[in-house]
Amino acid sequence: MFMSQSKRLIALSVLLVFTMLAAPGPAQATARPGAMSIWAKASFSTAEKVVLYWTAATNTTKYGCSVWKYPYGSDNYLVFDQFVTGTSVNIGTLSAGSYRAQMMAYGLGGTGPASNIIYFTVNTPSANTTSSSTGKQKQDKWFAGAVGRYINPDGMYGYQCVDVADDYCIALFGNYASTLGTGNAGTLFDKANSKYFTKIRNNPNDPNQIPCHGDIIVFNNHIAVVDSANTKSVTVLHQNYNGDDPRFPCARGNMSYAGVIGWLRPQI
Repeated sequence: MFMSQSKRLIALSVLLVFTMLAAPGPAQATARPGAMSIWAKASFSTAEKVVLYWTAATNTTKYGCSVWKYPYGSDNYLVFDQFVTGTSVNIGTLSAGSYRAQMMAYGLGGTGPASNIIYFTVNTPSANTTSSSTGKQKQDKWFAGAVGRYINPDGMYGYQCVDVADDYCIALFGNYASTLGTGNAGTLFDKANSKYFTKIRNNPNDPNQIPCHGDIIVFNNHIAVVDSANTKSVTVLHQNYNGDDPRFPCARGNMSYAGVIGWLRPQI
């Protein structure tokens, strides 16, 4: 007996539904790794192990880390080129010279965007090094004791942002007046003595340009000492960041790059 037309339509509809349910759906794309940024100290000695740090990227299983020695341009100058995991890598000691480093995140979805490029130097310790503290040791000592301290080296106007930078310069160089200079925060980038600082002017069009630990970052109306930084924000040690309440001690805070003139890298 032949099916009626209505029964045949029902049967075909049921078959179509089962076919659609059984058919594999479109493949789900695996997300690519996200953005990342790296940083390191501005300088090392030849006796010191070089450590690089970075922010973790999303959707990542490993990172490619490459370090070149000046003049950088060729793979002949690669001194480190390996896959690594985590958020830091100790690449050991390096010979004296200038270096460049960059990283890239890798995951199941492919490769992410390249990180910012950083530069650092490796210096040979002076042959006449004495038992006095090196610049790096002075810097570390200052960072270890700054947070929570009421800093006011000139004894005027309460605990101002400039006082933190002045105190830092006293720790590194013995004074601030002839190294950083004097005046309002926003004027000190230009006033700073180039014998003591490398001046790096902020370029808003270069998102890969970031300050290093130990730099003095200068805003239009503020100044602070950099603890760490990435492409989005900078963590600093500072006082009176609002500019109107100099009653509180030095604290660690996070700031955007809005209003940044540039940063001063101590030559230590």
